[in-house]
Amino acid sequence: MDEEQREAAEVAKSMKVSLIPILVPLGVVVLVFVLFVHDSWQEQHVANVLRSGTAAKARIDDIRPTGNEHNDQPEVKLSLEVQPPGAAAYRASVVTHLSPVYLPRFQPGAVIDVRFDPKQPADVALVPP
Repeated sequence: MDEEQREAAEVAKSMKVSLIPILVPLGVVVLVFVLFVHDSWQEQHVANVLRSGTAAKARIDDIRPTGNEHNDQPEVKLSLEVQPPGAAAYRASVVTHLSPVYLPRFQPGAVIDVRFDPKQPADVALVPP
């Protein structure tokens, strides 16, 4: 390897090392932004379904913790059988945070109030207790 190739290799090596302190924080910022935007979008979507969705009853078939928590409220995945008025029942699932106070109300076999998007029936939101 001649002197010129060695210098080029050293420059390339130093560029890789010098980019790491920039790329790592940038990656963290992008990740936090994406998570914030996703949570914000999800909250907005649920609010829209609650505001303009069709009311229905749903039977809880299963409830499972996801392992996540927010403000001491466990996140759970509810498997539901949604019964729209005047239509056939269908299965859907909802991932939400529930206060431990309300967990006894959300057990298999319980019937709860939900709203769903008639254009996207899988988009189901729990009506707050």
